[in-house]
Amino acid sequence: MPLPSVLICGTDDHATACALRLFRAGYQPILLSPDSPADLHHHRTFTRAVHLGSKTINAVRARTWSSAIESELLPLNSKLDDFIRYATLNNEIPIVLVKELKRGFYFPVNFALLFDEQTNQIAKTHIEENVVRIALQDLTSEDAQYRIATHPFYLGRVIYPFNQDEFVASTYPDQKKRTIISADREGVFQTSKDIGQAVFKGDVIGTVDDLSLKSPLDGIISGQLNSGLFVKPGVALIEISDKSQAPNVRILPVESFAIAGGVLEAVSYHWHQIHKIS
Repeated sequence: MPLPSVLICGTDDHATACALRLFRAGYQPILLSPDSPADLHHHRTFTRAVHLGSKTINAVRARTWSSAIESELLPLNSKLDDFIRYATLNNEIPIVLVKELKRGFYFPVNFALLFDEQTNQIAKTHIEENVVRIALQDLTSEDAQYRIATHPFYLGRVIYPFNQDEFVASTYPDQKKRTIISADREGVFQTSKDIGQAVFKGDVIGTVDDLSLKSPLDGIISGQLNSGLFVKPGVALIEISDKSQAPNVRILPVESFAIAGGVLEAVSYHWHQIHKIS
C-alpha cells in the first residue's frame, strides 16, 4: 500500500524541512508556492527552485513544472497532473505555482499543511473536503484537525484533539538575536553583501534604487531577498544575526526540523489510525 501524498503550503524554512522529512519517510510531498515568494532565506530553502527551476537539498531535488518542460522532460502540452505524476515517479518533489492552478483542479493528496498565509486560502479551494488539514499553532485555521506547537516549551509537539489543554496558546518568540531591515520606499532592491558575510555598523548592505541601506549593528548577513526584485514599503529585505547565534546560516534551522518532526508524527498517526479501523 503506497504512503499518502501531502500538500505543503509555502517553500520557506518550515515548508522545506517538512518536505525533506516527509520525503525521507516515504511520503510524497507537493509544494505550493506563491508566484514570486519573498523569502529572506531562499539560499537554503526550496524557494530557490521557484527562481531557478530546481534545487537539491540533502540529495532531494524539488522541481517546477516549467523546469520540467524546458528540460524536455515533459511536452509543452502537458498538464499539471502529468507534472505531479512525473515528479512522483522520478523521486522528485513537485513545486506548483499559484498561477498554474486552474478552476476545477484538485491536488491528489491526503493531507495539507496550511503553513503559509499567502497560499493557505488558495490551497483550500483546490483540495477535497476529506483532506486532513494540519496547521501551526499560531496561524488561523479553524478547520485544522491537528496543530503543531510553536511555543518554545512545546515546539514541534502535536496538538491532538484530546490534549489541547496542555498547550499555551502563544506564538513562537524569536529566541535569536537578529535584526530585520525593511524597505521604507518602493523601488528595485540590490544586495551589496553575501549570505554569511560579516558586516559592521554603518556598512552599506544594499540599496533600493538610489537609497543606500546601512547596517545598524555588527553581525552576519543571515538572510536577504534576491537582487533585482521590485519591493514595496514594509517588505523585509535583509536579516542580520548576532555572530554568536549564527554558526551556519546556510543550513535549515533546528526549529524547522522540530516542526517537521511534529508533522511527520501527525501524518503517520492519522494514517495508521485509519488503516487500523479499516
